[in-house]
Amino acid sequence: MATALKPFPPITALLVFIFQTAEAYNYSVGTSLSTTIFANGLTALLIGSTALAISMRTNRVRRRMALAGTPPEARSTLVGLIQMALTLTAVAILLSLVIGYVALARFMSYEVIWCGILFGSFYFLSHLVNDGCESLFSTSNSSGKRIQNSLNIDERYLQQAATLLAAIGKTLLILFVALALLNGTFASSTPIELVQKAIEFWGGKGLESLNIVPAHMVNALVCLFVGIYALRSVRRWLDNDFLPKTTMDVGMRVSLVTLFSNIGYVLIILLTLSIMGLQWNKLAWIVSALSVGIGFGLQEIVKNFISGLILLTERPVKVGDLVSISGIEGDIRRINVRATEIQLGDKSTVIVPNSQLISQNVRNATMGNAQGVVTILLTFPLDIDPVRVREILLEVYNENERILETPEPSVSFKDLTPQGIVLSVTGNVAGQRQISGAKSDLLFDILTRLRKEGIMLSTPQTMIIERRQHAAAAEEQMP
Repeated sequence: MATALKPFPPITALLVFIFQTAEAYNYSVGTSLSTTIFANGLTALLIGSTALAISMRTNRVRRRMALAGTPPEARSTLVGLIQMALTLTAVAILLSLVIGYVALARFMSYEVIWCGILFGSFYFLSHLVNDGCESLFSTSNSSGKRIQNSLNIDERYLQQAATLLAAIGKTLLILFVALALLNGTFASSTPIELVQKAIEFWGGKGLESLNIVPAHMVNALVCLFVGIYALRSVRRWLDNDFLPKTTMDVGMRVSLVTLFSNIGYVLIILLTLSIMGLQWNKLAWIVSALSVGIGFGLQEIVKNFISGLILLTERPVKVGDLVSISGIEGDIRRINVRATEIQLGDKSTVIVPNSQLISQNVRNATMGNAQGVVTILLTFPLDIDPVRVREILLEVYNENERILETPEPSVSFKDLTPQGIVLSVTGNVAGQRQISGAKSDLLFDILTRLRKEGIMLSTPQTMIIERRQHAAAAEEQMP
């Protein structure tokens, strides 16, 4: 695909150079208005045709590859959106020329060129920043070894520093690209002016009035979509790149990513409303309506939302824990804003409201100690040799590969009843989820060994009362 598109960058650069030179010449000599309009129209026509040819060439190459039996090169969603935007802009340029809006067509054509320069520069510079940070802090290079020896830190921290610095560099690049798109060009502004414009853009002059205009609505929608895309990108970066390089467990990482997402969505919504021109001190009617709605129908939703935030911050339960609540036992797979998903042993999922995990008694089997305990109660007749039985039970436990050596398995004398001797065998396994399988294997082995040794378990005593003779004697005595 890159080979097929190779001729277009120099062609586009040549067109821009020629027409910019022509515009500068027309401005210096003061040519007529018709000549200027003709030059602008020709510029827009050639640039729009080039942009449309790029999109058509891309589709043609993919079709040829498909017809030749070669699978087309993988294309991300972002690449598809860029190609769609380029095609629509090229069509809009040509339509503007047809209906006579030459100035609009010329403006869109140069905006396409400027956006291409910015996005292309961002692509190469972002990869340069990422590769540079990884190379700087890599222990396979002399710089990384020197930093590691100077600070005496683990290699994991160097990887975290490289990832964090790369993210900061990409964020700065995104800010400069946004400023360049807003200002039109870097050549017309000094670095100090760019910083001042950035402060004015992000700080604003306050929401002094409720002033909603179409331009503000468009800016708000752009902010909403860009903010959601940026938030998801940062979430993927945290989930896939940064947090796996830390010592946090999976549950803690999921909780942090979920909490970050919730806060990020709230901030994006607030920023979108601010760009629309909404004034918060004049929205008392909205607050009143929300208060009535919360009082009547949304109190459960709000309660579950607050409970979800408590679960993510205090972390009494986290993703991956084995919990039991209201007769439901399973693994926590996800903690959402309103409810928590618990996967049962049969792979089905139970949705539990977050408020129940806060207000009810919850058994967390994996909190504090991840080991599980396998305990089996057995009742033997009174005439057995308890010492021999104890040795057999300990041998079975020690031979099982799931039973841990530390702490050692133990046999305790639980009770002495008319039915027999009650012995309790206890051993530890590595996790709570291994208890059921280990107990099943141990019962099979114990019964097999006991039968081989000729030792039987105690059977329940049954008392049967015969009343037939008493009934017959009573009938004979009756006259």
